[in-house]
Amino acid sequence: ESELTVSLMPSMPPELPIAVDAGSPSWAAQACDQLRTWNFARLRVPDIQVALLQDLYSAMRDVSRNDEAKRELVIPPDEAEDLDNRSGYVRSSYREMFGLNSASSRSKAPHVPEALRLLECAQAVSDMCERLCEAALRSLA
Repeated sequence: ESELTVSLMPSMPPELPIAVDAGSPSWAAQACDQLRTWNFARLRVPDIQVALLQDLYSAMRDVSRNDEAKRELVIPPDEAEDLDNRSGYVRSSYREMFGLNSASSRSKAPHVPEALRLLECAQAVSDMCERLCEAALRSLA
């Protein structure tokens, strides 16, 4: 199992709360309690979800080593400022990142295998996070 931290604050406090086991039936309520107390929640996700995260990191590593894959995924300049709708590879003078907005749909699928794998892995992690967030929101309601 691994831990996933969801934060609503810019920096982490020196003493962290115990990670909530996301496999527990009451995890959402426990995570919401942590959010109220700490402004963030630490989750320990099941192994199947850890595998999704590891696949995503592996795919990003592969893309970072492949210039053709990065070119296929780059966000067009006219979409760069549309933070809520853009999806793709972002290169700036101080960092490189891949941003995925689940509401976005790319106009064409990439042909480079590393780029395609990254999109598939990113979508799987996005779906997982959305399910976790929906469960936490239901607990808050």
